[in-house]
Parts: sequence; structure tokens; C-alpha cells
Amino acid sequence: MHRLPPEDDVGHVRSRHGRDDAGAQPFTARKGHGRPKHRHDVETCARRHAGRGARLRPPSRPYSRCPRSRTGTQTSSMKRLLHIADLHFGREHKPLVDAFIDYCVDHPPDLIVATGDFTQGARRREFAAARHFFDALPAPVVGAPGNHDVPSRALDHRFFTPWRRFERALGGRVVPRLETGPLVIETLHTARRAQMRLDWSLGRVSRGAAASLASQLDQSEQPTKLVACHHPLMAPGGLSGRANTKRGADAAEILASASDLVLTGHLHRTFALPVVGDTHVCWFVGASTTFSERTRVEPAGFNEIHLSDDMLTLVHHESVDANRFVPARAFKLPRRPGTEPAAPVAVDPEAVEPG
Repeated sequence: MHRLPPEDDVGHVRSRHGRDDAGAQPFTARKGHGRPKHRHDVETCARRHAGRGARLRPPSRPYSRCPRSRTGTQTSSMKRLLHIADLHFGREHKPLVDAFIDYCVDHPPDLIVATGDFTQGARRREFAAARHFFDALPAPVVGAPGNHDVPSRALDHRFFTPWRRFERALGGRVVPRLETGPLVIETLHTARRAQMRLDWSLGRVSRGAAASLASQLDQSEQPTKLVACHHPLMAPGGLSGRANTKRGADAAEILASASDLVLTGHLHRTFALPVVGDTHVCWFVGASTTFSERTRVEPAGFNEIHLSDDMLTLVHHESVDANRFVPARAFKLPRRPGTEPAAPVAVDPEAVEPG
């Protein structure tokens, strides 16, 4: 077993059936089959937002000192990634931390994508624990910070150096972008140090940053293009409140034209929503908290995503007995539009090989 220092055990257990407390399916297709009302190509979006005063440059990075990561040893071997979110070190459940590390060691992924809230309160010891965790993983990690990764009590740090602790602890290990083999992944910054609304934990995205990121993806030669950010750009079943990311719908429409998969966190809820374009389907996938005590409508868990030319296979792993993960649900997500509306197709999770 690969273990981190012990802490009080707090577990949350739920049935392996994929329903929340209200019995609603967490994997939900967007009404209207996900087709945006006004579909824009990348260059049109870029010109429009440039005309509004947005400078077309690479999206703002909260940790811009991290270099672009490239792996030259892999050519076409990128087949499987793990999607984790809302780790909340400071309120993590240690047995599940160990269980996730064990799973990664036993079934090494090609890539791990971490979509924010690495800590509970952006304290230095919490970032140190997060670094310890990431150093134990046998794969590169791409990630974007969340609202909990901004200091909440040290107001001087929050307003003047909001990402310094994140950069110092995780810079170089958690990178904001990666090109490897057939895949390119970029991150979009949605957390803010302050906003013109009372709830600063909510997400906010710049249209110009989304258009610039989409333009970069559109110019990339990699056939599979991913985006990772903390806050949801789309949410299941018309969910509001915590899902209220300012300009999220605009960003989703822009990015859907240039990417195949957008991975998010924040809601502590697993979902997969399609946006259907002329030539491809872009899936917006959310993840539950991986091993935090702060569960909501579903237990702790993570997503395993298998990549192929025409299909994504999503396997959702859930915690059982508060000390291990099991494959609970699996879905086929088509990458190409067809005669039938795009929707997740349930399959037997035990039939999907982990490696």
C-alpha cells in the first residue's frame, strides 16, 4: 500500500447505483441534443471578441511560470486518463487518498487531469500535502486551480499574490498544458480573487480567453483536444446556484467548436453532457470529489476515460466502505454525430479493462 500520513477517518458510503438523492440520473444529455443555437467557428469568435476590446493572446494563467510540457517518447500511446477534482487537502479522507494512489500504481494511466480545489483553505501545509500526493503518482498531471486554492484569510495574499502558494508548491508537477502523442490539453482559468458579486466562490470566464484558447486548439495538429477548468461551463438538469459560472454558456459554445472533451469540477457531481457540431461531438464531463470529506449528492470518486478515434468510454469509480474504489458506472460517449441524438450509452463497468 502507498500511504500518506494518517488522519482521522471520515467516510461517506452510497449505493453503486448512479442516482443522486432525488433519483435523477447524473449522466444527462443537454436538451435539444446539445446543439448550440448559434454555432460559431473559432475565427469568427476571435474576431468578434477582439472587436469588443479583448486582446487575442494565450489565456491568462494563474501559474504562467510553468513551461509547456511535452513528452517526446509517446507517439500514439495516449489511450487512458484519470479525471480527479476537488481534492480539498486539509479535509481529505486518508484511506481514499491511499486507495487512489494504489489504483494508479496498479493501473498506471497515461495522464491525470486535476480540475481544481486542491486544498481546503490554500494553507501552506495543505499545498504541501497536495504536492506529496502528486509526487506519488506515476503519470504527468495537468491541472487548473479552483476557488479554494486562493487564500481566504490572508487577504494580502488573496488580493496581491493569489496564486503564489499554488505556484510554489505545485508548479512544475501540475502543469497548465500538455502535448503528447495524439492529444493536446489546455487549461482555462475560472477562479477569481474577487468579483462584483457576493459569492466569490463562483466561477467566471473571459470570452476573450475562451476564444483565444479555442483558436490555439484549432491550430493544433493533435487529433484529440481537451480543455480542463475548475468551474462548470455546462451543468446537468438546469442546475443553478453553484453552477452559475459567469459567461460559462458563452465559453462552452466557443470551446465546443474546437475541443472534444471539457473536464470540470466544483459541483462534486459526475455528469456527461454533449454539444453536437457538424463534424464532432464535444463532451462536457464533471467529476465528483475524489477523496474529500465534503461530499454532496454522491460519494467520493473519480472518472477513468478511455480514448479511441470514434468513442470515449467513461468509467466512474465510487468509494465503498470509505476505503476503496470500485467501478460503479460506465458509458460510451460517441465522438461523431449520427442519426440518433448524442447521449451516453450505459455499458457494464466490469467489462471495461482498466489498463
